Amino acid sequence: MRNEMDNKTTSQKGTTMLAQPEIDLMCRFIADYNGGEPEDYTDSQIDGTRDLFELYDGRAWTEATGRTDDYSYGVPARHFESVQAIKGQPRTALWVMDFGDHRAVYQQ
Repeated sequence: MRNEMDNKTTSQKGTTMLAQPEIDLMCRFIADYNGGEPEDYTDSQIDGTRDLFELYDGRAWTEATGRTDDYSYGVPARHFESVQAIKGQPRTALWVMDFGDHRAVYQQ
């Protein structure tokens, strides 16, 4: 949902607001690992959260493999090739970008 007053976009879960430039950076980060163009991910499920970046270190999951920590376009970013929250659940790839007081999260 777009709010023209403050140029912010809500994530579908509505947990926090992501500005369009943050969504654009996240789309570029996802495209760097998945291939394709950033525009391919603009309609993707990118969630905003106030969970601490440190919570996305892999320790809380049953399985987390292929972790890469980097600065993506000047922003602290983390990618996992595969995470599994609870044994028996499907594994997903995970991308997280840290924008200071909130994070952008995408799972595939």
